[in-house]
Amino acid sequence: RHHVLPIGRSEEPRNAQLRVFCPLCEQMYSPKGKYRELDGSCFGMHFPQMFLQAFPALLPLDPPTPFVPRLFGFKLHDQKTVIMRKLEEAQQEWSEVRRQA
Repeated sequence: RHHVLPIGRSEEPRNAQLRVFCPLCEQMYSPKGKYRELDGSCFGMHFPQMFLQAFPALLPLDPPTPFVPRLFGFKLHDQKTVIMRKLEEAQQEWSEVRRQA
């Protein structure tokens, strides 16, 4: 767990609800409880960035750890799916065609 900062998804009033921004994982989440009904425009879209620039000592020291997919505690293999392989092959073919042109 880590401390979070409030953030709005819009600068316009009554357009979007409040969200919370986690500086450690750099993601936005929906708050629980009474904060869910607050208007996000009160804080704006840039509050966390401006706050952390003003107080750099509050930045988390640990870099975010990459997500490792697991199923029942076992790591899943890193092999690409058939769709991803076909997309990469098509991308390589397209780049070869563009080079030849």
